[in-house]
Amino acid sequence: FDCVEPPSPWPEKTVEGCLPNNTIFVNCSALDGVECIGNRTFQRQIPCRYTNGYSYSTALGLSVMLGNFGVDRFYLGYPIVGLIKLCTCGFFVIGNLIDITLIATQALGPADGSQLEVEEGLPVMSAWPVTCQTRVQITTLMNEEVERLQQQQQQQQQ
Repeated sequence: FDCVEPPSPWPEKTVEGCLPNNTIFVNCSALDGVECIGNRTFQRQIPCRYTNGYSYSTALGLSVMLGNFGVDRFYLGYPIVGLIKLCTCGFFVIGNLIDITLIATQALGPADGSQLEVEEGLPVMSAWPVTCQTRVQITTLMNEEVERLQQQQQQQQQ
């Protein structure tokens, strides 16, 4: 099948039509010469970056400048944590340093589950997605390593 890809710069930046679950529907069709039972066109979900207007630069700037007062957490939609930071001077400054690191590495995003909008020229960081297939591959590698170690132990005992 052949799918119409979203416009560049997907998937690093926001794409119009991206859903809150970080996917977008694209139109696909069967290639010429492929026989289909039913429709030759269908929609498929592919990954994208869902953002909701929260700026990476703004969040990081607020965290650096006013993070001890919890302004960064209020901006990202975490009012309770923001209030605690306000009352404890940024968790006694240590919590603010942690928040600066979390926002700088894009590990902390808005409370609504969207991702921060990153300006042009700045790197977009994202976690390595763990899928069922990934878990199977890791488990297989671990099992192979255990078997190899058991064989080594048996050879040493002989």
